[in-house]
Amino acid sequence: YWQAMARESYRDDLEWQQRSLAVAAIRHICEKGDVDACVSRWLDQQKVMVGRWRAMLAELQKSETQEFAMYSVAIRELLDMAQSSKYEDIEIAG
Repeated sequence: YWQAMARESYRDDLEWQQRSLAVAAIRHICEKGDVDACVSRWLDQQKVMVGRWRAMLAELQKSETQEFAMYSVAIRELLDMAQSSKYEDIEIAG
C-alpha cells in the first residue's frame, strides 16, 4: 500500500514540476513567436541545471535497480530547475 502511495506521489510531483517548467519556458516566448529560438535561449540560460538533470537521467537509466530515493532526488532536481527558471531575469526582445 505505501509503495503504491509513494509511486502516486512521485507521479504527482513530476507532473507539477513539468507544469512549472512549461510555465517558465512560456515566459521565454519572444521574437515573432520563434519557439526554437526561445527554447534555445532557455536552455542556454539553464545550461548548468539542464546539464545536472541530463547527468542524473543518464545515471538513473544505467542503474540496474530503481529505488524511490532515486526518484525523490530526481524530482528535487526538477524542482530546483523550475525554481531557477521562475525567478530568473528575462529580457524579452521585441
